[in-house]
Amino acid sequence: MLKGTAEFLALDPGQTLHPTEFSFVRFKEGTCCAIFTFSQQPTVAPVPAEREFIIDCRSIAALSPLTTPC
Repeated sequence: MLKGTAEFLALDPGQTLHPTEFSFVRFKEGTCCAIFTFSQQPTVAPVPAEREFIIDCRSIAALSPLTTPC
């Protein structure tokens, strides 16, 4: 969730308004950049594309962990 918003970030506009599920990759301490990956559903090809999302960590207000089944 970004600062100043009431909903978790959704990067797939037009399809659904469900929050995007991100995977944390790394944090760059000197720049405060947080790097995540996410899968974006393609409009044509049947295989989701792995994308990278980079954000200033000071813009993040909340993270919500996902549980994965064992």
